[in-house]
Amino acid sequence: MLLAAAGCDVRVAHTAEEALDVLGAFRPRLIILDLVLPRMSGLLLVRHVKASTLTREAVVIAVSAVSGADAERVALGSGCAAYVAKPIDPLTFTRTVARHLADAGRGRLDIHRESHEPDADGATLR
Repeated sequence: MLLAAAGCDVRVAHTAEEALDVLGAFRPRLIILDLVLPRMSGLLLVRHVKASTLTREAVVIAVSAVSGADAERVALGSGCAAYVAKPIDPLTFTRTVARHLADAGRGRLDIHRESHEPDADGATLR
């Protein structure tokens, strides 16, 4: 729960249908989803998110154990801002989230390193 540790209000859904229920009452700035979900695929969920006037502005980042250029191309073509292959590197993941939130004007995510020593770009991961 890297994002919860960074102070984000995190909601969890285990299926696309659960995610759609959550989105009925919650308007996130960011949606992290797996492309492989039971019953309804993550790609179809992205299409629902991007088709809705209530959620289309959310930054969507896909994560998946399905790797390769084709998986990334399909995810980006479906409306995802980024694609992160599993296993997830925590520093790369949080930097990707922070960059895409900032690029979309959807807020800022402060990330910190265990050592609390900033790297070259000033980011740290806690």
